[in-house]
Amino acid sequence: MTELKEKLQAFLNKPNGLPILLTVLGVILLLFPGIALKTVVRLAGIALIIGGADAIIAWNRNRTANSSYLDVAGGAVAVIGGLFLLIKPESLINIFPTIAGILVILYGAFYFLKALASKRTGFDKWKVSMVLAVVIVILGIYVLVRPFTTMKLLVRVLGGVLIYNGLSSLWIATRPGTPNTK
Repeated sequence: MTELKEKLQAFLNKPNGLPILLTVLGVILLLFPGIALKTVVRLAGIALIIGGADAIIAWNRNRTANSSYLDVAGGAVAVIGGLFLLIKPESLINIFPTIAGILVILYGAFYFLKALASKRTGFDKWKVSMVLAVVIVILGIYVLVRPFTTMKLLVRVLGGVLIYNGLSSLWIATRPGTPNTK
């Protein structure tokens, strides 16, 4: 394991290492957003299981008068949460777009009310504001109704950003006269 870690560190320390890694990661996110999301959530679940089990084992080994059952309870909650994420990763994935969808709908409703107020005060462009507010509400509803699709789109955009970042960094790093080039 240490040898692999050392090789990875040596690769990342090369001027082109990180840009290549970012580009590859971006391609993976762009092509396989659903799998990438589920994998990240499952890895978080595994980390919770390991951390929770470690807390339980540490409590069991070091039981003293100062030991608290809260330590073992916290470990148990972490293990249960980790198992839940491992078995049902979509549950966590769907929470973020749901909250975002609700917030977008609320903003749209706020702007809708502002458009109505603009109409009452005689603002000429109130209809444009009204249409924009309705579009915001519709987009919020879409995000709320299709959370996994929305999250996959967000992951794809992130993948595109990472590809751009990696390739532009690679281009910059290989130009004559920039640091780390000869």
